[in-house]
Amino acid sequence: MRVLSLLIFCFFFYQTAGAQQALSQVESKLIQLYQEVKKQETFDEKISSNDQFRAQFKTVLQNKESFVFPFDSLKMQKGIKEITSSDDKVRLFTWVINNSFDGTYQYFGFIVRKESGKINTVHELKDNEDPMNQRVSKVIDPANWYGALYIDVIVRKIGSKTYYTLLGWDGNNPSSNIRIIDALVFSGKSVKIGAPIFKNQKEKLNRVYFEYSESALMNMTYETKYKRIMFDHLIPEAPNLKGIYSFYIPDFSYDSYSWKSDGWHLMEDVIGVNPEGDKNLTIMTQDRKGKLKKRRVKNKWENPGEEMDETNEFKHVARTPESERQVETPDRVKQKKYKSSKKNNPLLPESIYGKKKKKRKRGNKR
Repeated sequence: MRVLSLLIFCFFFYQTAGAQQALSQVESKLIQLYQEVKKQETFDEKISSNDQFRAQFKTVLQNKESFVFPFDSLKMQKGIKEITSSDDKVRLFTWVINNSFDGTYQYFGFIVRKESGKINTVHELKDNEDPMNQRVSKVIDPANWYGALYIDVIVRKIGSKTYYTLLGWDGNNPSSNIRIIDALVFSGKSVKIGAPIFKNQKEKLNRVYFEYSESALMNMTYETKYKRIMFDHLIPEAPNLKGIYSFYIPDFSYDSYSWKSDGWHLMEDVIGVNPEGDKNLTIMTQDRKGKLKKRRVKNKWENPGEEMDETNEFKHVARTPESERQVETPDRVKQKKYKSSKKNNPLLPESIYGKKKKKRKRGNKR
């Protein structure tokens, strides 16, 4: 009865001009259903309650007005993620239910595509727990999904075709987690997950995933300024653990997938840059009487070499992605003759002991 009453409620309000207000009330109903899922004790009971939530949510998402509705209260519920593409054409909702018995997770989700008609196209993502070794090689459809929470979407084009690159996370099992980089490609009303746009040297992959230790934290983020997906480089905790990915951890270096005209290209040992912050900072200082006062200072990196003597040749220079393009590679470096300058070189003895007197040339005595 609850399912039927909600359907009638949705249908009635969608026919009115106050669709957004109606959606707010429908959102409250969806939250109640989702909270019922979380209250269940056994995994089977959670799945049964989730079926009601999933069915109602799909009905709501099909309505045209729902695409621009924020669902802010629903997104605040633990375990639910929502992302919208920058071209405002695709929206994804993913959520997870944990199995406390064996420490595993089952994922659910919808891919919503905005259409010109009265309803949106909604593709349901069904977690069928594909073996991990198939995750890279296969292009799959939503009905044969591997399961993940998607946290970001990046829109890119190759020719006339649009690729929606997804960044995701999978809890996997009690020993390890997985980070995923994948792609959505639409063809008419259908959608495929995976595309050969990820390139490692000469190898092409349909998607990329990284398995790492449950006790570690792997960061992965998209840097808009540099058009690259930055992530931690993983290594085994010990050489004899190579290939056992539940023992892989970050080594404090970074790799990236950088976008070029034909896809994402792997770049190793790249330099990470913190996002640009406020130009000014407020700090607390003390006057001579010990009273605290606020003070505004410039939030700018200063070269420590600038305060040193101008004759110092060993100044510190910050390396950034921009400066990396100017660094000469070994095969391009040419041997240059070093021209010493007695005037500017502080290491010559004359700078310490004073100028040496020149010896006079003695003429031949006759």
